[in-house]
Amino acid sequence: MAVGNIATPIDEISGIVYGGGVNSDITKNEEHKHPITGIGIVGFQVPFWKESLRMVKEAALLHKENRSISWDVAITNKGPELLEGNHNWCKLLWQLPVKKGLKNKLKAYK
Repeated sequence: MAVGNIATPIDEISGIVYGGGVNSDITKNEEHKHPITGIGIVGFQVPFWKESLRMVKEAALLHKENRSISWDVAITNKGPELLEGNHNWCKLLWQLPVKKGLKNKLKAYK
């Protein structure tokens, strides 16, 4: 998103996208089809969702001292690949796609 890509809200349980793609430039329109592939965004099932969640949860347990990590994950044809973990992640990226503040969710994990 920081380099011009879009972000979407994803249902945490199912891995299904439930809203259009938004840009960090809030003056741009929401995308309902991927701008390159033309594939519909809303209703898209993220491949390997459960495997991705399992992978980042296992990685987080290796760093229990850090209570909040943003994980960059690539989805390949063979499954998810962990790219990196970010201790100082962008809260804007998390909140823009759902169009509401989520500070209360962070407080719940104290």
